[in-house]
Amino acid sequence: QHLQRLDVVLARLKQERLKAKLSKCTFFQPEVRYLGHIISANGVATDPSKIEAVAKWQPPQTVSELRSFLGFASYYRRFVEGFATLAAPLHRLIAELGGTKSRRVQRSPQLSPEHWKEELKDCFETLKTKLTNAPVLAYADFSLPFILEVDASYGGLGAVLSQEQNGKVRPIAYASRGLKPTERNMANYSSMKLEFLALKWAMTEKFREYLLGHRCIVYTDNN
Repeated sequence: QHLQRLDVVLARLKQERLKAKLSKCTFFQPEVRYLGHIISANGVATDPSKIEAVAKWQPPQTVSELRSFLGFASYYRRFVEGFATLAAPLHRLIAELGGTKSRRVQRSPQLSPEHWKEELKDCFETLKTKLTNAPVLAYADFSLPFILEVDASYGGLGAVLSQEQNGKVRPIAYASRGLKPTERNMANYSSMKLEFLALKWAMTEKFREYLLGHRCIVYTDNN
C-alpha cells in the first residue's frame, strides 16, 4: 500500500513538474511526525512532545493566557469527547472579560479568584487530563460499516464516529459544538428535537465525507 501511494505522489509531482529534494525525503518509516501528530500503522495519535506542554500548563493568570490554552487545545479537539461542552464555560469567561477585538490591544484582564471559580478550574483540569490521555484514532475502513453515537443537551451537541476493526471498536474522530441562540430556546427545540439536531449535524455536516454512501449504525438517546 505504501508503494502504491508513493507511486501516486511521485506521479502527481511529475505531472505538475515539481521536484522533491531527496535529502529531505524519508521512505518506509514505521511512524512519522506530522503537524503535531504521530502517524503510524496503528492510527493517528497526538505528538507527545506537544502534549507534554499541556501537562505542565499552569492555570492561566490572564484572559490572554486562557485564550492561548484554548487555542492549543482546540487544535486537538477531535481527540476529546465533548470538547465543546467542556470548553464552553472558559469561552464564556473570555467573552465576559476579553471584550471585542478592539479591546484586545489593551492589557489583557487578570483572572482573579472571583473569576476563576471551581467550575472553571474543573473544566481546565479535565481538558488537560483528556488531552494528555487522548486515544489513538483509527483510520476509516470504508469496507466496514461505521458506528455513529450522538448526544445532545442544552450544553451542546456531541458525536463519536467509530468502527469495529479486528474485533475491537475504535474511535475515528470525536466532534462537538455549542448550541446557537435559537437552538437554546426550549420553545423551539425539545430534548427529542435536539437529539435529531445532533444526528443531522453529525451525518450531514461533520462526518459527511465518511458516511455518504456508506452503511452506518446510529446510537442515540430515544426519548
